Amino acid sequence: MKTLLILLLLSSSAFADEWHTEDTYRESAFQVLNIIDWGQTRYIAQHPESFHEVESAWLIGKYPDEKRVDIFMAETAVLHGLISYYLPSKYRSAFQYVTIGMKLNNAIGNVSIGIRVSF
Repeated sequence: MKTLLILLLLSSSAFADEWHTEDTYRESAFQVLNIIDWGQTRYIAQHPESFHEVESAWLIGKYPDEKRVDIFMAETAVLHGLISYYLPSKYRSAFQYVTIGMKLNNAIGNVSIGIRVSF
């Protein structure tokens, strides 16, 4: 992730263009869903006897501890904002809509199997 961040920052002037109010709305929606996912993933970490991580297991492990969850989700929040900002506007909305859909799908799926939000 750090390599991606460095590459984005080095090439920022080549890609970034005007940020619109709609971009802010979409980014806000993603960040709200990310906070919900964060709390749900913390709940998973607090209840390893009942649940395990699926979607992000390849990054944080099947049974992450709360500290790892906190670090990963904070990184996700920052990186998503940076990527959204530096993407050309013609790609930005697609990126934001796709990632919002993924977060929403995960949150709904988690709720359906009894995963709560816990901070």
